[in-house]
Amino acid sequence: MAGDAASAGSSQAARGAAPVHKLTRTEMVAHTVATIGFLIAAITGLGPLYLFGEVTGWLLLIHMFGAAVFLVGMAAVALVWADRCRFGVETGLNLGQKLVFWIALVLGLVIMLSMLLAMLPLFGTTGQHVLLDIHEYCGLLFLVAMIVHTIVSLAARRAQR
Repeated sequence: MAGDAASAGSSQAARGAAPVHKLTRTEMVAHTVATIGFLIAAITGLGPLYLFGEVTGWLLLIHMFGAAVFLVGMAAVALVWADRCRFGVETGLNLGQKLVFWIALVLGLVIMLSMLLAMLPLFGTTGQHVLLDIHEYCGLLFLVAMIVHTIVSLAARRAQR
């Protein structure tokens, strides 16, 4: 098995491609936690919103639980991947992967802050509705970013084989 990995690495080196980065346990856990939190929040937030016009009751409570899991997962992803996603430094990731990472982090931060700020009595009713709209649209953009992330990552892995 080790010989297979060595021959795969040497064939990649012969083609000039960077070796495929295997996720460490920490990276895998961070991705898994963030993904589970996002899926819970997206399904319980966007689904009822577009099907019924609002998120209430148990679905809102589950949405808030998913948001907490998402917050922890995104913080972990930021910690384990920020160094590898620096621009101008060869880290084995392509420009698309790095861009999607930073866009997703910014969107995740806006998603979280918009709701946290909406819970405070600082912006009045109109401001809270604006923050809720920001939360919704950034959630949709984050969903698009995750679809792009999946496509870009799969394409990069395929190109490295």
